[in-house]
Amino acid sequence: MKRFQSSLIVASYLVLVVVGCTKKEAELPLTEKLSPRAEFNSEPTGDHVSRTNNDSLQTEQATDISRVQSDVRKDLRAMFSGDVDTALAYLYPKLIELLGGSAKVRNSLQKQLAEFQNSQITMESLTFPEAPTFLKSATHQFAIVPTKYILTMKGMRMENMSYLIAVRDIGSVGWTFVDTSANDIQRIRKVLPDFPEDYKIPRSSRRRL
Repeated sequence: MKRFQSSLIVASYLVLVVVGCTKKEAELPLTEKLSPRAEFNSEPTGDHVSRTNNDSLQTEQATDISRVQSDVRKDLRAMFSGDVDTALAYLYPKLIELLGGSAKVRNSLQKQLAEFQNSQITMESLTFPEAPTFLKSATHQFAIVPTKYILTMKGMRMENMSYLIAVRDIGSVGWTFVDTSANDIQRIRKVLPDFPEDYKIPRSSRRRL
């Protein structure tokens, strides 16, 4: 029993490290409905322009939330289905560089994902308790994604609460990820030197259910 519990703890840690690494999922912001413009008003009023801009910003934020949470799902599912290519694709490129390069990281991933398969470790559920927090630097956009998932192995269950940092170049679409599970700010700063210094990253945690 202790060996099984230890394996789940190791798996939880490895998932968060490799990723670069509940109630209902956080709802996306609703788009505000615009009041119809007066029939004979050919010029938009200041209030209309303001509401239109606000509507556009809310729609953009909803799209960003949906995309980053979708990418987290794909990444974690890849980890537990043995999909090395997808898991590697979601690692932040600079993290891969610091870990020794693509070939070394791929080899490590193959071993770790094979261990998950051999130990029959599966992901029972994946939810997002809160909406992501979005931050920016001069060159990057960041999203801190609260992510709760439960791992199972031979009847044992382990709940993990993590805060992945999603990263993308400003103007790009897809996200890659950096782990915060070790709560090691110095390591995070080394990987993400332009991450906002005034933001305090929440602590990750795990517990046996």
